Amino acid sequence: PNLKHIGFRFAGLNGISNLAGLEQNKKVMWDDLDVQKAFTGAARLRKGSRMGPAEREAWQKGTMLRGIREMGLKGLATFAQSPQLKRAMWSDADGARAALLNGARITVEVPEDNRAKEYACQALASMAGEPSLQVPMWEDSAIRTALIDAASSTDMNDREARAMAVAALQHLAMASDNQENMWKGQNKAADLSTQATLGAPIPTYPGMGAASAWAGGRRLGSPHAFLPERERGAA
Repeated sequence: PNLKHIGFRFAGLNGISNLAGLEQNKKVMWDDLDVQKAFTGAARLRKGSRMGPAEREAWQKGTMLRGIREMGLKGLATFAQSPQLKRAMWSDADGARAALLNGARITVEVPEDNRAKEYACQALASMAGEPSLQVPMWEDSAIRTALIDAASSTDMNDREARAMAVAALQHLAMASDNQENMWKGQNKAADLSTQATLGAPIPTYPGMGAASAWAGGRRLGSPHAFLPERERGAA
C-alpha cells in the first residue's frame, strides 16, 4: 500500500466507527467479519509487526499509522459499550482481545498513542462491567498485568488511560472470587492510600498490584475514575 491508501484506511475506519456509535448498529456491524478484521487488524498495529515498505516509512516519519491504530481501538471501544457484544469480544482471543491487549501496552510517544491507549483501556473497562467476565479477565495474566501497569503509571501522558484502567480494576473488584487475590497483590497499600489522599506522588514498590494501583487512582483528579461506567462515547 502507498501513503494514499493509508489515508483512505484511516478515513474509512473513522467513518465506520462513527456509524457504530448508534446502539442499534453495533451488533449487526460486529457480526460482519470484514468489519471485525478491519478494526482488530488496525488496533494490533505496532512497531515490529509485519508491514510493507510504505507502512514502515509512514510509521517512522509520521503519525498516520499510529492514527490508524487509534481509529481501530476507537472502534473496538465503541463496540465494547454494547451489552450484546462484551462476551463475544472477550471470547475472540486472537482478535479483539489481542488487539485491546496491544493497545493497553502502548508506550505513549505522540498524541495518537495517548488516545489509542485510552480507547483500549476504555474498552477493557466496559467489558469488565459485565459480571460474567470479571473473573476470567482477572485470571488472564496478560490483561491483568496490562491493566495494573496502566493504572500504576506516573507518566502524565497516560493520565486518561490510567483513569480507564483504574475504572476497569474497580469493576473487577466487584467479583467476590477476585477480591482476595486482588488484595494479596498489593504492597504497602495503606501508605499509598494515605499519600493518594494527600495528593502526594505515588511511589511504586516491587510486587505492586491492583490495590496499590487503585490507591494511586485516587489522585487522578478525574470525576470519572471511580464511576461504575464512564458514560461517554468513544469519540
